[in-house]
Amino acid sequence: MSFYRNSPKLTETHRNSPKLTETHRNSPKLTETHHQNSPKFSEIQRNSLTFHKNAPKLTETHLNSTKLTEIHHQTHRNSPKLIETHQNLPKLTTKTFKTHRNSPPNSPKLTETLRNVQNEFF
Repeated sequence: MSFYRNSPKLTETHRNSPKLTETHRNSPKLTETHHQNSPKFSEIQRNSLTFHKNAPKLTETHLNSTKLTEIHHQTHRNSPKLIETHQNLPKLTTKTFKTHRNSPPNSPKLTETLRNVQNEFF
């Protein structure tokens, strides 16, 4: 390490280089963009927090969106599987009650019917 630290070439090229000093140490762009205490950085950070907390667009789109709610409900209402299940519900109910009425508890027929109903609709 001391070789590198004390190397004349290193000292000349890297430590005291006008280009290094100009570009990296005192660069307005570096200070503005990367240093946490730069006014621009603080402003960007504040604006970012404000956007996330109070953004009208965010609130409108995600929290209170009428369109989102409407689409969600339409999707459920118009779902082919849901419609089919609702249309077949009287059949399901009738089938289940007939089986219950005509079968003793734990009968193989009752168990089979319930299993078929579950497989068909759920």
